[in-house]
Amino acid sequence: PLLDYTLTGKFICFLMCIFAASVVQIPTGIIADGFMDVAVKARKEKGIQARDLTEKVVVPPKYLNDGSMGDKLHILLSPDDDEGVWFDYSMLAFLAVDVSMVVIESDRDWRVYMGDEIFANLEGVAAMLFSVLYILRLLAAPYDPRSSYSRWGYLTSFFGVADMVAFVPFWLEMYWTMHGIPYDFAFPRMLRLMRVLQFEHYTEAFTLIDDVFRGCKDTLVATGFLSVIIWVFSAYGFFLLEKDNKNVKGAFDNIPNSLYYTAIFLSGEWGQVDFSPLGKVLCCFLVVAGIGLYAIPVGALFDAFQEVLEKEEEEEEEEKEAAAVPKAKESKKTQ
Repeated sequence: PLLDYTLTGKFICFLMCIFAASVVQIPTGIIADGFMDVAVKARKEKGIQARDLTEKVVVPPKYLNDGSMGDKLHILLSPDDDEGVWFDYSMLAFLAVDVSMVVIESDRDWRVYMGDEIFANLEGVAAMLFSVLYILRLLAAPYDPRSSYSRWGYLTSFFGVADMVAFVPFWLEMYWTMHGIPYDFAFPRMLRLMRVLQFEHYTEAFTLIDDVFRGCKDTLVATGFLSVIIWVFSAYGFFLLEKDNKNVKGAFDNIPNSLYYTAIFLSGEWGQVDFSPLGKVLCCFLVVAGIGLYAIPVGALFDAFQEVLEKEEEEEEEEKEAAAVPKAKESKKTQ
């Protein structure tokens, strides 16, 4: 709220920002580590390994690598297979162009300069392509471990939903136009922007994101409930303490307004600062609580990401060792 400092004051503020970031990280790490330790112990008590808590054990079917059409489609569409790398790079380039055009299309000057036909034709090509890819991935789902080797697993997975959202807006617009149903153009454009999720199919780094979220899902859910409790009770506290405070200009006259401002406070921004003495005490509590609420999910995500990366490295080493055994046997036979 105050920023009209002297030159010396600005320098002190700069130092405070640096030190504050360091000071916040210390309790953040401590709280996150403590929370994760408790979560891991709870998992072990239930007889579940922490790393594989949310992963379902799916036995690979015997028909894998049978050379069928579904197997070949999986090899082509899988980001983990080198044989389909040319397809991955082509789709990455197309996705970058398509998402960029969706953004540019929102600018009226660009639409006039380039013409609506270019955007319409590109959208038609993209929708047809994503529709075909959706069908192909559905056919290849019995060979895909990410779909639990089933088509139903693909349809209900994050990948399946993201793939459906990629082409549904086009067909919705076609249906609305053919039947003369008025609609807001901003809604299908927003859905088309969700095509950025398609990047997860073609880059291995993106495929790790859903594994990370599955690995710390319980922690995130628990943090969410805790956040809601602190948010609601703090908002009610501001309502009780500040509803008659004229300095805050009616910001806490009712609970809905208090909920709005408290949500902003929890993010680290303070739209109101002229509190009563008891309100200032509540503010100090909210600052500490905000650090804890920030620390738990961030720490959980980092820990889960580290576990997923370690698991990926272990699997790669196992694959290398498995591939080295036949080569060693062949070299012995030649000798």
